[in-house]
Amino acid sequence: MKSLILAFANESTCHKIRTLLETNGISVKKACYSGHEVLREAAKSDSGIIICGFKLTDMTADVLKEMLPEGYLMLMLASSEQRAYCTSTDVLYLTTPVNKNDLQTSVNMIWQMQKLAAEKRREQAIASKKAQDLPLIERAKGMLMVRNGLTEDEAHRMLQQRSMNSGCKMVDVARIVLSDGSL
Repeated sequence: MKSLILAFANESTCHKIRTLLETNGISVKKACYSGHEVLREAAKSDSGIIICGFKLTDMTADVLKEMLPEGYLMLMLASSEQRAYCTSTDVLYLTTPVNKNDLQTSVNMIWQMQKLAAEKRREQAIASKKAQDLPLIERAKGMLMVRNGLTEDEAHRMLQQRSMNSGCKMVDVARIVLSDGSL
């Protein structure tokens, strides 16, 4: 689920931004006034967007960004002067005053960025898993080749066939072969 959290020290500003977003079909999960309130809310999901001002009631946006969970992106609405004081390199900025089209476009772009980042993390996890599984499969093939006098292709097909017939992953069949030598 998409999680969008607003964080402004001024209640009126927070209300205006929320109204602007929601009238354009962008749902706001929570409006916060302090950094600690944002952190409590952000801990409830693994990713989202924080739209905030330069300073909250208890910390600056830079400090908040450093404390946020990894899956959160921050869009800071700040004046040019305030932006000059920001040291964080991974914060996105819109210079105030903000028009509704720029805000809506920015939020939609951030959602897309998060979606692409999540896909990339999934692909990397799959690639990492495959890299861990490959040595097991190779060892099982070697064992089958030696024990049954098979070629590498024949041993691979044997593992593959057993995997398909049993509904197990090939690496699981390889583990069975390595643990008790049977297939």
